[in-house]
Amino acid sequence: MAVAGSSRQDPESPPGSSEQAVRPKRARANAYRCALLAVLVLAGAWRAVIALNMPCLSRDGVTFCWYARDLGEQGPAFLKEESAQQHPLFPVMILATQRAARALGAPDSPWTWQRSGQIVAWTAGMVVVVLSVVLTVQLVRVLAMPINVWLAAVLAAALAALLPLNVRLSADVMSDQVFLAFYLAGVVALVRIKARAAGFLCGGFAGLAFLTRPEGAALLIGGLAAVIAIARSMGWKVSFIRASTAIAAFLLLVGPFWGISGRLTPKKNPLEILSGEQAAAGAWRTLQGPRRSPPEMSWTRLPRPRPSRAARGAKSCTASSLPSRACTSRGFKRTM
Repeated sequence: MAVAGSSRQDPESPPGSSEQAVRPKRARANAYRCALLAVLVLAGAWRAVIALNMPCLSRDGVTFCWYARDLGEQGPAFLKEESAQQHPLFPVMILATQRAARALGAPDSPWTWQRSGQIVAWTAGMVVVVLSVVLTVQLVRVLAMPINVWLAAVLAAALAALLPLNVRLSADVMSDQVFLAFYLAGVVALVRIKARAAGFLCGGFAGLAFLTRPEGAALLIGGLAAVIAIARSMGWKVSFIRASTAIAAFLLLVGPFWGISGRLTPKKNPLEILSGEQAAAGAWRTLQGPRRSPPEMSWTRLPRPRPSRAARGAKSCTASSLPSRACTSRGFKRTM
């Protein structure tokens, strides 16, 4: 007599058939997990090698280190200075890492500032790889894509880990990977917009992304657009709550920065981007001060150098040659 819910096997099925069907799936999943772990280890090691062997910082990397140093010396009042031309979150992270290194016995030297910035960028780069995997898994499941979820995760991790631009930005003192980590975290929350805390998380990560780079505001705008798009299926009341919590979380993080600095962004003013420099000059005259016209420039041709013996028989440039080729045979000097 068969009992409902009994764990006994069907007498007609061969013994152990269910276990034999499960074993290949488990082995395949374990192989994908090992591949994913290998990609993460390779990403961290490769970024560390590039960072340790970097001959010098980029121009923006030096600017971020100076910003962090001045912020540590002057405090929040530095945000009002005209020299504060960057958003503050990444320099704050550099400053916190530098002070932690000083507490562990590191000297107060440019080398410590450089390594502190590289540690922050390296950590953010690894978070970007992990969040790329999480976002890929969510999209495959939500959209019911006809692809193995573990295979998609490994491919996403390999792309984020080995992309040359990601590797270089993770090894240098740059804010791009920190911004991308917050942005991806906000998108991960946005995919699950029907969850209760999704609006608050999306707005919060958008605020953190904005405090890193001004493009972070696009995440909030995209989140609000997504809430409006699914308002009918989710309900107008729930949509209003999601949008309100997202805006509140964003303002909770960004509001103090706006209040202290007295400006929306220390980057190029939005009016200059939308209306052009001439139209925006009058509106922002009080904040930017008078503009100075660029110095006049003149170009004079230098004497053509005497060709070497090997180049005397070379074919001269014709009138149809490219400008770059013509410039290689003539020298120009820029005078101020």
